[in-house]
Amino acid sequence: MRPTTCIILPTYNEAENIRWVVSAIFAQSEKIDSHELHVLVVDDDSPDGTQDKVRDMMGKHPNLHLVTGEKKGLGEAYKRGMAYAMSQLAPDLIFEMDAGVNPNWGKFTNRRNGTDFLAL
Repeated sequence: MRPTTCIILPTYNEAENIRWVVSAIFAQSEKIDSHELHVLVVDDDSPDGTQDKVRDMMGKHPNLHLVTGEKKGLGEAYKRGMAYAMSQLAPDLIFEMDAGVNPNWGKFTNRRNGTDFLAL
């Protein structure tokens, strides 16, 4: 059994970005044989339909999870995500990521010269 990695992705009004972000994460995970990747979206009751888009993607990505809750800020979303990940997914490794998309990502990722990840 492969070790499990979980990316915690807090969201609020990310309906325009969420499909691209989640698809990009899972596209990269296909290149990594060492770990089973799970993505946990923690949405703070976004009024723009973010949760609906995540639910739609869950059929295509069985390792995509959604936790919802009242908007209490980024720190609380991370804590709620950590609690869920630890109790339900028991990952060996946890990453945190913001769902906001930087319009310059493409410029940076095209210049990564063989690196395995990018931190902005």
